[in-house]
Amino acid sequence: MSRLRLDRAQWAELIQAAEKYRDLAPWKWMYDTPVLGVEDPESGAVGYCSVMGAAGQEFGLAVFRGATGLWALKRFLADESASSSERWLTMRNIDSLNFSLGGRHDVHPAVRRLYRELGYSFRGENDWLVFSSWRPGYYTWPPEGDEVGQLARYLHVTTAFAEWIRDNQAFYDEWDRLSESTAWDQNAVTVLCLVPTEDPEAFLTTPCGAFSLEWRSVVPETPVKIDPAFDQLAAQRARAQARRTDSVWEFDVLALPAGIGEGHGRPVTAEIAIAVDVEAEFVLGFDMTAGEDPSRPASTLLRLIDEAGYLPAAVVTGRADVYDTLQPLLDVLGVKLIHSMETPFLLNVYAGLVESM
Repeated sequence: MSRLRLDRAQWAELIQAAEKYRDLAPWKWMYDTPVLGVEDPESGAVGYCSVMGAAGQEFGLAVFRGATGLWALKRFLADESASSSERWLTMRNIDSLNFSLGGRHDVHPAVRRLYRELGYSFRGENDWLVFSSWRPGYYTWPPEGDEVGQLARYLHVTTAFAEWIRDNQAFYDEWDRLSESTAWDQNAVTVLCLVPTEDPEAFLTTPCGAFSLEWRSVVPETPVKIDPAFDQLAAQRARAQARRTDSVWEFDVLALPAGIGEGHGRPVTAEIAIAVDVEAEFVLGFDMTAGEDPSRPASTLLRLIDEAGYLPAAVVTGRADVYDTLQPLLDVLGVKLIHSMETPFLLNVYAGLVESM
C-alpha cells in the first residue's frame, strides 16, 4: 500500500477537532437527519453534515460535499427498496468527508504511524479516530491536501452548533419538523445552512469564525458519468443487416468490488458492462471502465450486436439510468427494452466474475 504524505500540523488540528466532537457526543441529542449545511469559510464549499450515532451503530460525522454529495444522501434516504445494482451505484458515487469511531483495521497504516509519532494511543473497537474521503469513481481513502483542513473546519462548526442545539431543544424540534416536510423524491431539497458572516451579532461563533443561519434550496446533481453517444450510422446498418431473432438479452452495468491501482495511491473503483443471451445461456461479452472514465452502455451494446451478428427481440436491464441511456439506441434498432430487476442469468455470470477476482 502506498505511503501517504501527511502534514503533521494539519492532521494535529484535525485530530483535536475530532476529539472535541467525540467528547461532546452530539448523537445523544441529534440524529442523522435533518442535515446541516455548512459553508466552509476558506473554500466556500458547502458540506451537508449528518450526525451519526443515534442508532447506536456508527458514531461520527458524515459531510456530503456539495450538490453531488447531496445526490448520494438523497438516494440513501429515498431508495430503501433499491436493487443491489442501484445500491452499488450509490456507493460508487459518494462524494463525502467522514469522521467516525472505529477499530485499528479501519485506519490506513500511514495514519497509524502518524498517531504514534504524535503520541496518540488507541485500543479496541470504536476507540480509533477514523477519517475518510469518498470521491466518485474511487475507493475510500484518508483525506489529502485541502481535505484535511476542510474536514477539521466542518467538525469545529458542527461541534459549536451541536452545543447550541443541546441548550435549545425547541429549535431543534422545529427544525426537524420543517425538514420532514422536505420531499426527498423531488428535484430540489430545502436545507438549513450556516453561512460565514462578519456580523458581530451573528447567530453562532466558532473557532472558524462567525456564522448566520439561512434556508437554501438545493438541486442534487448526479456524479454518475454515462456517455449516451452511439454511432448512428452503425445502428442504422445493424437494423438493416443484422438477423432478427426471438432471443432475449440481459444487459447491465455493475460495480466490481475490487479496487484498481492498490499500492499506487488511491485505488479506483471499476464497473463492468455484461451482456448475455438468456435462451442460449451464452455470454456475449464484457466492457470495463474504471475511475472517472464514463461507462458507455449504448456503444458497448451496439458493438456486441455487431459481433454477434443478430438482433434480440428484447433487452432487459436493471439500472434505471442504463435503461434511459439504451432507449434511443433500441428505438433505432427496433428492439424492445425492458426495465426489470430480474436478470438471473446475468447476475450469476457477475457473481462468478466477482468470485474469481
